[in-house]
Amino acid sequence: MKFATIVSLVLMTLPSPAQKIWFQDEFNDNSKGWLWSDYDGPEVTRKIADGKYTIHHKNDRIYWTLARIWTDRTKDYFLQADLVQIEGSDANGFGLLVLAPENKYYYFIINPLKGAWWLGTEQKGVWKALNPAKDWTKSPLVNPQKQVSQLSIQRKGDNLIFMINGTEVFSTGLDPDFRDMIAVDYFGIVTCAPMKIEIDNFLFKQDNEIHLVPNLPSGLKKVNLGPTVNSKFIEKTPVIAPDGKTLFFTVQGDPTSIAGSDDIYYATSTNDTTWNQKKDIGQPLNNVWPNSVISVAPDNNSVVLMHTYNPDGTPKAAGISMSTKTNEGWSVPRDIQIDNYYNKGRSNEFCMSANREVFIMAIQRDDSYGSNDLYVSFLKEGGNYSTPMNLGSSVNTPLWEASPFLAADGVSLYFSTYGYPGYGSADIFVTKRLDSTWTKWSEPLNLGPDINSSSWEAYYSIPASGLYAYVVSEKNSLGGIDIFRIKLPEALKPRPVVLIYGKVMNGKTKEPLEADITYNFLTTNRESGIATSNVKDGSYKIVLPAGEKYSFLARKNDFYSVSENIDVRDLKMYQEIERNLYLAPVEVGETILLNNLFFDFNKSELRQESTAELDRMAALLLVNKEMVVEISGHTDNVGGDAYNQKLSVDRANAVKLYLVRKGTTGDRIRAVGYGKGKPTGPNDTEAGRQRNRRVEFTILKK
Repeated sequence: MKFATIVSLVLMTLPSPAQKIWFQDEFNDNSKGWLWSDYDGPEVTRKIADGKYTIHHKNDRIYWTLARIWTDRTKDYFLQADLVQIEGSDANGFGLLVLAPENKYYYFIINPLKGAWWLGTEQKGVWKALNPAKDWTKSPLVNPQKQVSQLSIQRKGDNLIFMINGTEVFSTGLDPDFRDMIAVDYFGIVTCAPMKIEIDNFLFKQDNEIHLVPNLPSGLKKVNLGPTVNSKFIEKTPVIAPDGKTLFFTVQGDPTSIAGSDDIYYATSTNDTTWNQKKDIGQPLNNVWPNSVISVAPDNNSVVLMHTYNPDGTPKAAGISMSTKTNEGWSVPRDIQIDNYYNKGRSNEFCMSANREVFIMAIQRDDSYGSNDLYVSFLKEGGNYSTPMNLGSSVNTPLWEASPFLAADGVSLYFSTYGYPGYGSADIFVTKRLDSTWTKWSEPLNLGPDINSSSWEAYYSIPASGLYAYVVSEKNSLGGIDIFRIKLPEALKPRPVVLIYGKVMNGKTKEPLEADITYNFLTTNRESGIATSNVKDGSYKIVLPAGEKYSFLARKNDFYSVSENIDVRDLKMYQEIERNLYLAPVEVGETILLNNLFFDFNKSELRQESTAELDRMAALLLVNKEMVVEISGHTDNVGGDAYNQKLSVDRANAVKLYLVRKGTTGDRIRAVGYGKGKPTGPNDTEAGRQRNRRVEFTILKK
């Protein structure tokens, strides 16, 4: 037999977990998600109606109609379909097809007009007949035209058994190439000549189980974002900003885009339900290459982009880059350097953590388990990211992993894969990071049939609140692929975080400032993340995962930062908190609050958490060698005057002693205590009293 093949992929859904019947379609409707089931073209017509799947093949070429079904190749399976030829000659036949990777196939074909069957393989273009006749084998088991024949293929151990109408006609040893791959096969129907056939009751059995997120409710609804976002073209790769108010995505196929390329668009929302009309993000981010936003920093002032750019905004090379907002718009993206980066796969995908210190990427390298795996890279001093490290076998499989998304908690990783039991094609799974090694993860769990389907699922993005997930789908779209939103139940939300927002301002003039923002773990002073305030209005946003105490501040030359702190160790649900950050000009007469100094109640000994604040002031004095300052201690009005006066002096002296030990001479530091005499607010509330309990320094000479 001589074949020239045209492939038509049909992706199917699977039934609920832990069933003997892993897939079954009786063609009562198109709910199983067969692609092109209503296709009517010059070469082939397909339609599902009245419990049948009808294929009308109109030329002399071969057509496949395939189901991509997750299978475990270490296990036995059973494949069966009822087929009948309505029209056609005896020029060739039709039947079942089993496909393995690297173009290796089994064909099990019948010809009702000849009353015969044929079995063979194709591997890398070389055909080999397996049935003893090496050609059509006559058999009374093959029913005549217009009568149903049932074809079955069964795997038992290392053998394949082929049956017609329940009777075995041939068995053969299983090719190692079909046995040793662990998961995902193509099964389906092949037609080899002009004919019309009907398929009924396509069945695949295997003992598999989909491991679902526990306590997952049913009935989650995918809601189309509507015509202000979606169109008759393809909308894909949605990335929602952590605050949930700006959505970045790519539009493919719009002839008005730059040179017909994929262009980046964005849409904004103010009420969580209605989206304003999308806008083209424009140049320099859009150019003649396909363009895409990979990640958005919590401040909305920086975006990570696919590929790199020349200084004039034209495409440069593969890789990733970052752009920031300026007074004129988005900057020309600058390269993000990853040490020893290479990719042997045909695709690459990235996501950046909310703190901008980690990249997760889907690439193929020498230590990959198969095709694309998930890797992690960490920010280093100097701005480069470290050599990609494989996340390990608890996440990665010999099959394809893709579209990673690390939630704002820095722990919950969502990704798409073919490598675990799912509902058809690639599904979205979630795993939790178990420690700081980034190689130990919880078992990846399927997000369930309301998010995953028979089709290819990927590009999952959620805001810091965890309230919604943004996904793409063809079902119920306005044309091509659209962006949808799903309200998430508690079972699918990441761990809670707090979103801190506000403005960076000049502490003296209250004018907004552009500045770099850093936030640290308070107890260790280890950096937790970085951000940038908006160049126009000084606005900033950062995301802090629950379970820690943090300090955060803005930095700018010629200013001293008034730092803030927050304790979210007991955070139970998402919160948004406003905190303005003030930068005090370093000039004579300026009084600056040392906000992150900590003393035990009624004591003057500095606690460990005070180290970062004190070290910043020590550095200021070491750089400005002529500077003279006053350290002033203050209390609230609780307690006697003499006691408060002594406590304020002792605390000021504790700060002076630390600074002297760090290299500043004592004659440059004047330590005084003012007791309760200089309150900054009322003492009739605890919040007011807390503001009054403070240590400040005033620049006396510079």
